[in-house]
Amino acid sequence: MRVKHITRLSHPGSYVTVFIDTNVFYNVLFETEYADLSQHLLETIPDPVTSYTVVNELIFIVARR
Repeated sequence: MRVKHITRLSHPGSYVTVFIDTNVFYNVLFETEYADLSQHLLETIPDPVTSYTVVNELIFIVARR
């Protein structure tokens, strides 16, 4: 899947937080069909956030493979 364009949200005085879920990291780690899109998102999103739950899920997934 190719990413043609991602519009950066830049409104003066506003702040957008983007949460990165397990599947985005999974796609990059295991080079799925969405790896390019996921990598692009991780490189493009300013200040992405995630949680300890996501990290724990990734550890579990990697340990099982």
